[in-house]
Amino acid sequence: MNRDIIDEVYRSSPRTMKELEGIPVYSMLIVIGGYLAIGLGFFHFLVSLLSLDSLMIFFHLMVNLTMGFGLLVANLRISTDTTRWSILAVVLSLVLIALGGIVGAIAGLVSLSGAVMGFFGIDI
Repeated sequence: MNRDIIDEVYRSSPRTMKELEGIPVYSMLIVIGGYLAIGLGFFHFLVSLLSLDSLMIFFHLMVNLTMGFGLLVANLRISTDTTRWSILAVVLSLVLIALGGIVGAIAGLVSLSGAVMGFFGIDI
């Protein structure tokens, strides 16, 4: 993966509530969905390691990390072409819902609502 895109996502993604206040609602929901997928996905992975549930937790972790980062990239680019990047966010959200386990379902629903709002141009 290109190191520049990782640095750009890291620099431009909002990290505080104050930074979240300045972006549209649909973008905020996509960012929160990405952070939920990455953060809660990793936390769920660590908790599941303690109980040694199954090997499926590794798959869920990879799906959550990959799709969560994809949502952050979509949010980074959504200001250039809202429709195209909203469609990508919808696809990533659906993959999270289908393959990300319970954490992916929660993060996917949050980001899906933001992606649909962005696609239709709804900003509350």
